[in-house]
Amino acid sequence: MPSKRRIYVCDSHKPKVHGGGCCSDKGSQNLLLEFTRQLHEHNLLSQVELIPTTCLSQCKTGVSVRIWPDQVYYGHVRQGNVSDIVVQHLIQGQPVDALRIDETQTRFAGW
Repeated sequence: MPSKRRIYVCDSHKPKVHGGGCCSDKGSQNLLLEFTRQLHEHNLLSQVELIPTTCLSQCKTGVSVRIWPDQVYYGHVRQGNVSDIVVQHLIQGQPVDALRIDETQTRFAGW
């Protein structure tokens, strides 16, 4: 049986010493709620695991989201983008290019 897909949403509460701000200040909790709502609405709760995570080292592009095992990173994700990610990426299999972060620029590219 194939493993579940995972959505990692940065919910970091880092001190603001690095200049990028933290994802929690940029609305990560609302994003997590909207992902939960959308996954439920599209009957994906048994296929996709939603995981709030610590820093994904993409502070300047927060709120950051990582889809595993696809190795797709999204940046500047807002509540209104969640439906696109769920429908276009998770259901239709096409990443949302407008939100993508270049994976060569991600600190944890090998994850």
